[in-house]
Amino acid sequence: MSSLNTLSITQARAKLDASETSSVDITKACLQAIKDTDMTTKAYLEVWESQALEEAEQSDARRAKAQSLGVLDGIPIALKDNMLVQGRHVSAGSKI
Repeated sequence: MSSLNTLSITQARAKLDASETSSVDITKACLQAIKDTDMTTKAYLEVWESQALEEAEQSDARRAKAQSLGVLDGIPIALKDNMLVQGRHVSAGSKI
C-alpha cells in the first residue's frame, strides 16, 4: 500500500478504474505518508483524516454503483490554506 502515495493522478485513476485499488487504500497511503514526514516538513496545518477516509468510502461506494462524480472522484488532494472551506481554519500562511 505504501507505493500508492507516489502515484500520479492519472495512475491512481487507472488503478481505481481497473479495480486494482480503492480510494480508501490510496487515501490511507497518503495519510500515512503525511504522518511519516510532516514532523520534519511541517507542510500541513491541519489533516482532516476522518473526513478524508469518510469521503474515500463514499467514493468507493459510488464507483461500485457506476455513479462516479468524475475523473477526480476518489483522488485525495491537499489544499493550500488560502482556500476557504466552511468550518476549517484558514490563514494563508500568515499570522495576521
